[in-house]
Amino acid sequence: MRTYMSGEKNYEADMEPEEAAVYALQYFLSGTPYAKRDIDVDEDDLALVDYKLNKWPW
Repeated sequence: MRTYMSGEKNYEADMEPEEAAVYALQYFLSGTPYAKRDIDVDEDDLALVDYKLNKWPW
């Protein structure tokens, strides 16, 4: 997200916080395809999954 880190805005990110919030609300409240897609998850492997379904290690 384009947020302020260390006093400077990250312009390399691909969306503003308000845009990211739309994805988050859809995921948590309405069961959009993002929430229903199968993601290869190992219960012993803690990772983050972004809005593009990229898996990021924790």
